[in-house]
Order: sequence, then structure tokens, then C-alpha cells
Amino acid sequence: MTDGGAVTDALESLLVEGGAGREVLAPGLVAAVGEQRLDEVLEATHGRIGPVHRVVESAEHGWVVEGERGRVPAWGRVGPDGRLTGLMISAGVIPTGGRVRRVLKAVPSRVTDVLYLAPFLPAVACWTAATVSGFLSSLALLALVWVSVLGWGVAAMLPRPASALLSAATATALAAVWRLPGLPFGHFGVGEAIVPLGLVAALLAVARARRHDWDAALSQPLRFPLSGTWYVAQGGGRMINHHAPFPDQRGAVDLVRLGAEGRRRTARDTALTSYAAYGSALTAPCDGVVVAAVDGLPDEVPGRPRYGPPEGNHLRIDTGHETVLLAHLKPGSLRVASGDTVRVGQHLADVGNSGNTTEPHLHLHAERDGRGLDLRFAELGDRRLWRGRRITV
Repeated sequence: MTDGGAVTDALESLLVEGGAGREVLAPGLVAAVGEQRLDEVLEATHGRIGPVHRVVESAEHGWVVEGERGRVPAWGRVGPDGRLTGLMISAGVIPTGGRVRRVLKAVPSRVTDVLYLAPFLPAVACWTAATVSGFLSSLALLALVWVSVLGWGVAAMLPRPASALLSAATATALAAVWRLPGLPFGHFGVGEAIVPLGLVAALLAVARARRHDWDAALSQPLRFPLSGTWYVAQGGGRMINHHAPFPDQRGAVDLVRLGAEGRRRTARDTALTSYAAYGSALTAPCDGVVVAAVDGLPDEVPGRPRYGPPEGNHLRIDTGHETVLLAHLKPGSLRVASGDTVRVGQHLADVGNSGNTTEPHLHLHAERDGRGLDLRFAELGDRRLWRGRRITV
């Protein structure tokens, strides 16, 4: 029987029986979380979906628990004896809808494809403007697109056609400058001024997000744990860092490696080895003791993460003053175990794509008493790691 089949059987046995015989079915799980907590999870699951009929493995969700009133994603891990040692069940149900849901799910990407052409609207407006003020307002709108891409977006992660179209639209707009000597200046009314004012506001907002501090310092700067050129896909203040709403992760960064010609991957496919980050050596950013070391979770297919432990394979290092998390590591690559003492620069593991991740990258954050800290690295001085910054070490 495959590991997947063993997990399916173990989950089904536990959930169908509703907790009866749990000490036999999952003694390791009971020891880890306690009978009361396990009972709470099982009761909550039955409350959401009714009596469980079966558990099936799903390419989209991992495992799915099917009940009388609905379905929920789940995750499990079994030991050599086939009994559960780990369990997660989602608090949300899988929406019904089948084909309609899949079509609606594809809508955002279709809209994005259309938006790649949007910069040509202000570019054309530059050629049709009847006044200099109208030209400048249209050019400001195009500049606002650039601010969105470079400030709030992830420019290095844009598809090359999108980058080429934006550059072409900019060249088209600038080529219209020759028309200016023959145009009246016009005036800046509300219509002409609103876009330049929006551009200024956007610039100030991006600058503020990039310079944001949580006023929570590390005991001492970390050492950057990777070598090569890396791109900050998430980092900075609230507007440019999706970790910010989570107190322990608010200062976190996601780091993606850039390879030849500044590209994240060598081919447009889902092969993990196509990504420059995959398999990169990860070294210790600090001295400390490993307080958690999780290995053995599989890499996810890029762009298709399934339900399960969000950190994937990961390490937590206690420096004595804070805890540093290194997540989404390659299965089988961990070179240390819980309880080991590590030193700065020691090879710990390799970057992978396990856990809740859309492509190979390193998630790093530091926390103290459940509150995320502002990251600083000795090699970078006081330079902050905000979304869009490139780091070469």
C-alpha cells in the first residue's frame, strides 16, 4: 500500500468511528495533542459535514473527508505501523459547484491577461491628447501603472510578455513627445489633476510601506542564509507584505532566487528543477538550538498547493532571545534535528516547495513572545527587505 493509501485508511478509520478506539488508531496523535483536543476536532468536523462516509485522496486538496452534508480538506501523516501521527482538518468546507466553480476560479487569470494590455490605453491617450496638460495627465497614468508594478507588484515575477507589453506601451507614449510643441498648454482642472495627485499619493504610500518598522528589534542582526541573487517576493509593511496581518509573521520575507538573465525559472513548466531557488543551500542565519525540525513532507506542484501544514518542512532555531523560522524546505534535505546546536553559516537544509507555497522559495521570520520582529542582516546593514528588492550575496 502507498503512503497515500495508508493515510486514507487511517483517516477514514478515525473519522468514521468518530473517535472510538482512538488510542488504538492513533496513539501517537493522542499523546501529542491529548484526548480532549482530538475529540474537539472530531466533533467540530462532524458538526460541519455530518456523519463521515469516506475519505478520498484528491490532487487538488490532498485528502477530502466526505460527509452527509459536505466535504472538508484534511491532511494526515502515518508512522511505519500505518497509524496516524499527525492530523489537520480544515475549518472550512469545500464549496459545491463543480464545473462552474472551476470556470470562476479561472476568471482572475483571464482578467489578468487582459490587463496586460491596459498600459496601451494611456499610451494611446498621449497620442490623442489635445493639450499639453492632457498629455501629462495621460503620462502620469502610465507612471501610476509602473508604480503599481514596481511598488506593489512583483516585477521580477511578471511573465515576460507582460513586461514586454508594458515597455512597449511606455515607448509608444514617450514617442508622442514630439507633438508637444504644437499643442496649447491647456489647464489643470480636476480631471487633469486627479491622476498626477494619485501618482504622488501612490509614491508616498509605497515609500512608507518600504520603510515600515514594527519597532521590534532582533537581539542582533542575522546572517543572510543564502548565496546568489534573490528577489523579495513578500516583505515590508502592510500594503506590500501578505504576512503582515499575522502577528508572529508580520516582519516575514519570502525569498525567490533569480538565475540567468534575472529569471526565476528556466522553462515554462511545473518541474521543480526549472526554478532557480529549488535545491539552493540554506545556512544558519544565527547561533542557537533547533527547537523544531520537520522533514518528510512532499514538495508541492508549483501553483497547486494542497491542504496541509503551511510551513511544510521547516526549522525553528531558538537564539535565546527570539525564535527564527525557516520554512518550505526540500524533503530529505535537513541536516540537523531537534535539540541540535547550530552555528552561523552551518549548512542546515535546502530550499524546496513543501507546505503552502506556489513555487520554490524560502520563508523566513523571527518572533519573540508571539510577535514578529523587524529583520536585519549583517551583510546588508540597515537595508530593509521590501517587496521588489534584489539581494546579491
